[in-house]
Amino acid sequence: MVYSNIPTLAQRQGILSVAVRNPLTGVAYAAGTPIPLTPFARKVLNELPAPNFEGVAGANYQELVLNRNFSDKYNVRVDHKFNDSFNVFGRWSYRKVNAFEAPNIPGASGSNQNGLVDILNQQFVVGGTYAFQNASVLDMRFSRSKIDAGKRPPLTGGPSVFELYGITGLPDDPEVAGGLTTQTVGGLSQLGRQATNPQFQNPTNHNLRASYAVLRGRHGLKFGYEYLAVNTEVQDTNPLMGIDTYTGQFSRPAGASANNLYNLADFSLGLRSQYELANLNVAEMRQRFHFAYIQDDFKVNRKLTLNLGLRYEFGTPYYEKENRLSNYDRATNSILNAQDGSLYDRALVDPDYNNFGPRLGFAYNIFDKTVIRGGYGLGYNYLNRLGSADILGTNFPIITRAAVAQNAPDPVLNPLCVSNVFAANCFRSTQLGYPTSGLPNNVTLYIARDIPTASIQNWQLSISAKSFQIWFST
Repeated sequence: MVYSNIPTLAQRQGILSVAVRNPLTGVAYAAGTPIPLTPFARKVLNELPAPNFEGVAGANYQELVLNRNFSDKYNVRVDHKFNDSFNVFGRWSYRKVNAFEAPNIPGASGSNQNGLVDILNQQFVVGGTYAFQNASVLDMRFSRSKIDAGKRPPLTGGPSVFELYGITGLPDDPEVAGGLTTQTVGGLSQLGRQATNPQFQNPTNHNLRASYAVLRGRHGLKFGYEYLAVNTEVQDTNPLMGIDTYTGQFSRPAGASANNLYNLADFSLGLRSQYELANLNVAEMRQRFHFAYIQDDFKVNRKLTLNLGLRYEFGTPYYEKENRLSNYDRATNSILNAQDGSLYDRALVDPDYNNFGPRLGFAYNIFDKTVIRGGYGLGYNYLNRLGSADILGTNFPIITRAAVAQNAPDPVLNPLCVSNVFAANCFRSTQLGYPTSGLPNNVTLYIARDIPTASIQNWQLSISAKSFQIWFST
């Protein structure tokens, strides 16, 4: 059960228990006197369900929210043995998930939730192993993996905000449009679409691995190489369909105490204190990885075995297929744009070529049936997702994220805007929609040019006996 706070039936008629003043006209309304509602506010409020709950502070509506999840998965594998030395295999894996996370408040004005969540995983793998007569083995594998994963508001593909509410300046692309722009009214539950919706990240990976193992006396040697190509389509900017916020209490008369009812009055009169908007762009991000290692399992004597290894890793920083990428330069206080050329020219972050990872381990038989084991390893992390904050392909000026805070409207000092071009010296009411050009950017992403690859160190020590085991790890 989910609880929400929505306007009462009387409040939807403009009847509030506080006195209200319309700052655009100067007209005052006594408490209990209906205030005029904009066509937008009237439609939004009329499409809300009636309150159905009382007894909990800050909540007057309850809903048993429906969540559905359908998941299908299968694997097909074929193995073939040519002879005692050579065998191959192939595998196809498939997984499809379709989920629906219903809004906390139903209906066209209902509150935000993830809505439709779709995930499709597909992977094809082939591999082969060949055993040579000199006690050595060659193993090779190749895979292609593709994931399409994202979420969409429940009303995606439906009528645009202009068709529904007459609000201009918002996208009408059916991949994005549909439903009510996010409405945040102080003291009430949020209405409309989830502001971070829709979004997706669709990676396609190509992975090639090869390893060769050979025994030489007391040494078990192993060599390996891996190549990984990652191509990811990213749409992770918001809000694509805008956010309207009402927390300014512009309709509060001089001398009146603050009250959340003035936020509702602002909504009814179309007096938003802030509006936000970001433009749509699908970044086609690229990364390439190379990994190589050598390992020696050395049996020193009957009691002691050493595991000695060295690994080298290189991963390119993110770059964008069409060089639609930028980074902030602290030295010049300016924006740098990617271009063809070196890895730095395309990624605007220096590649890190210093990623060596030693591997050290041992196993020592202290007494009969008592063994002490220990190890140390240094590794690196290349895929530490931070939302879209580490994806410079979603940076300004490729994408503009605007958050415009508005001062109280005034017929003289801050009159209503009269143009679709953004202007800072006027008040843009809800019914005036969004500017179609000139919006300021409020978010700039920055990654230090010389940032090193994140590293991970691990130590472990264990003592094993026939009757007990002690294990330490960091």
